[in-house]
Amino acid sequence: MSFGRSPAFVVALLACLGCAHRSTVERAYGGDVVEGHYVSPQAYAAFLRGAIAEAEGHAADALSAYGEAADFDPASPEPWTRMAQVRCSAGGRDGAAKAESELAHALGLDPGYARAWAVKAACAASRGDVAGQRAAAARAVELDPQGDGASILLAKAGDGGGASMASRQVLVALTVTAADPVAAWTAMASWAEAHRDVALWTRALIELARVAPERRDAIARSAEELAGAGQSAD
Repeated sequence: MSFGRSPAFVVALLACLGCAHRSTVERAYGGDVVEGHYVSPQAYAAFLRGAIAEAEGHAADALSAYGEAADFDPASPEPWTRMAQVRCSAGGRDGAAKAESELAHALGLDPGYARAWAVKAACAASRGDVAGQRAAAARAVELDPQGDGASILLAKAGDGGGASMASRQVLVALTVTAADPVAAWTAMASWAEAHRDVALWTRALIELARVAPERRDAIARSAEELAGAGQSAD
């Protein structure tokens, strides 16, 4: 069972309100109909409060609401995954330890839950654990090849042996297939800058200026640095 804030989530919530006596329900995700266990309206409501609080940057409120969602729906790994995500975003050693415990709980409920592996990879990246980032991201991509975030994390981590070209190819491919092109081009720009790949850096900055005009100031600063490397981002 996966929660979310997309229209599909709202449709699933409304559909579920009338199924209080069913043990399983059908939900629509990305045009596909999948069957999952029944989730109470209280669990959905608590999760929605958590998602809104998280989006608004209210970590404590998000953690409280996700905790309620976990109490109402103890079989779902998603509230535990979201709590871990909030803690990792907030940073801090204590938060990182709690996040790992929450992810362990989520994966104990469903070892094949791709989102939990992706969050595990992101948490590892936030604390500079490249090996952990690589391993968790690889598992997430294996479980969900369409997961853009995990693919980006895996490409950034490389393979530990300097497979820069493979990472470069993955990031280039993502700019075509990613659901969020801004995230894909941003990842490419970051990777290219770190690897001093001037050609790719130039291309990424040009595309970012096109798809994310609100970031022009930051892009201009990057372009100045690029020009200092002997190239122009015109």
